[in-house]
Amino acid sequence: MTKKLLKTSGYISFVMAGAYLFSFMLIHLCIPYYYLVEEFYGYMPILLLAICSLLSAFGGIIFLQYIRLDDDDLNTKKNYIFSWSIVLILVCSISGVFALLAYLHLTEINKDNKLKYIEELKELEKLRKKGIITVEDFNKKKKKLLDI
Repeated sequence: MTKKLLKTSGYISFVMAGAYLFSFMLIHLCIPYYYLVEEFYGYMPILLLAICSLLSAFGGIIFLQYIRLDDDDLNTKKNYIFSWSIVLILVCSISGVFALLAYLHLTEINKDNKLKYIEELKELEKLRKKGIITVEDFNKKKKKLLDI
């Protein structure tokens, strides 16, 4: 689900980057160049379109690269996903919302995995106390669960 959300966010970012770039080019074709040079403050919104286009395209490239990662590597990029989702919320809201949903989904998966580790460790502790497994087996399985 996380990769689908990132893929959707990446494609929406590209579409928005194209729309921003099209608007930027259209404005340059329609407004005389001397007017743009003389009125710098009037040119600021046009520059903002260009910046939004670049940010949106770059965010789309990053998210489309992240969908190729496996789940563990994707989990290490969780903070980058959050940062770019905030940037994309400011630049193109829909894409940023999808990216933020992907981040929240990754966070939820991590919580579920942590709970599973705790429950498995508790179960192993009960088996050790009952004498079903030895202390050495308990320590081996504990190390395997915790990846120590």
